[in-house]
Amino acid sequence: MNAHVLGEFINVDLGHKSLLNEFFHLDAATVAKYAIEPTFLQPLFRKDDLSDSAYLQSGKPSVSLFMCDKSPADLRGTGAWKYISWAQRQEIKKPKKQSAAPMKWADALKKQGGKYWYSPKAQPSFGKIALRKGIDKNYAPYIFRKAVTLDQRLYIVAPKARIPEELVIAYLASSLFALSLEVNADMALGDGVLTLGTKALRNLPCIDLASLSRDKTFIDAVSAHVKAMLPKKPPTITSVRTDVDVRRLDALFITALGIDPKRSLECSAEVERLGSARIALARMRKTVKTATEVVNVTAVAESFVSQLRPWIEARRFPEDSIRTGDTTLQLHLPPGQLVVETNPLLGTCHVKITDARNAVVFEDTLDSLVAELLVRTMQWGRREFPLPTSPTRANDVIKALDAIVAAFEVEYMNVFANVTVGGRYAWELRERVLASLCVDAIGLGSPFNAAHRWLIG
Repeated sequence: MNAHVLGEFINVDLGHKSLLNEFFHLDAATVAKYAIEPTFLQPLFRKDDLSDSAYLQSGKPSVSLFMCDKSPADLRGTGAWKYISWAQRQEIKKPKKQSAAPMKWADALKKQGGKYWYSPKAQPSFGKIALRKGIDKNYAPYIFRKAVTLDQRLYIVAPKARIPEELVIAYLASSLFALSLEVNADMALGDGVLTLGTKALRNLPCIDLASLSRDKTFIDAVSAHVKAMLPKKPPTITSVRTDVDVRRLDALFITALGIDPKRSLECSAEVERLGSARIALARMRKTVKTATEVVNVTAVAESFVSQLRPWIEARRFPEDSIRTGDTTLQLHLPPGQLVVETNPLLGTCHVKITDARNAVVFEDTLDSLVAELLVRTMQWGRREFPLPTSPTRANDVIKALDAIVAAFEVEYMNVFANVTVGGRYAWELRERVLASLCVDAIGLGSPFNAAHRWLIG
């Protein structure tokens, strides 16, 4: 299957950039004060004008773009000229450099070129679909009934030829798009907001919308669903898994792609997991106090462990995931740091475990999936446990552990939210807590490589 990117199916443009909002963005009071004629005004939606309570936007823009390209001679006696005459005497209130000399609006705009200093430096773009430049808790698109002008804090997207508009809206509202954002976007340090430049957004991995657009039955179902969905409130990233409309969209896409529809919940569940962790991490960073703050990390870690250990012990892994009748190998490994060497051999994996004195404490040739389960269980902190020897059952138990690890990360963040500790100590605290719990989070988060030397404990 060929890889596809979003830019194959939609055009992506940045909203209007005026270069001097103080001059070009006019509120109703300014328009009325100078009696500026409507012909010189273009309504402009700013990010603050949009509502997160519905996909379909019904509000009105709070400002207008001043769009005047006429000569001074043609403007005499107009409200627009009165405004220009006043504006050319105004100074920029916040220069880019504090040491810079005061500069008038007219002088700053002259440097940007254009027929006249007051003429627009870029023509406005129009669109019916907008995306946020920064993704916090909301990722759903903003939809308009007719094409509007938007400011530079938003992206304007439009389907390319032969791609139905409803299909683009549906994909951008699905958790497939949200998952691609969570995995590929950059996270702005300090606030946890996902950001993408225009080029990066165009290159975002995407399913083949062109192929789906040729399926009339699918497009009819998507169009009907989008029509019913638009007046509703979009979910946040932390509630996407339970949103009925998103779940139905995901099921439509997953089924059309030839995947078992039962797996459609995996996308939204992963979005919620990644989004929750990202938001919690941002909250963690905001706990930074002063550089002279004194923190007893050891005491905090002990408190942390006392809250998390009962959670872990309540989930007996892998015992709770092993069925009656499963053939198992009982392992009894010593405490302390162990080295696990795994080497592939024709669908199997040779496993050798040695202790700190280089003494061999276990050695056997296992199925690759059974070997992976052995390593993962040790990374979860277990040393004495039953190991299923069936590859199928080992795979099932690995999936169960993946779910436990994801839930553990959420529980960790929930506990951390109630801990008062400077952000610069956050990673030291995490290392101490995980070491006390014998959980190797880094190892558990790394892909399994059959030819590897694992240091555990």
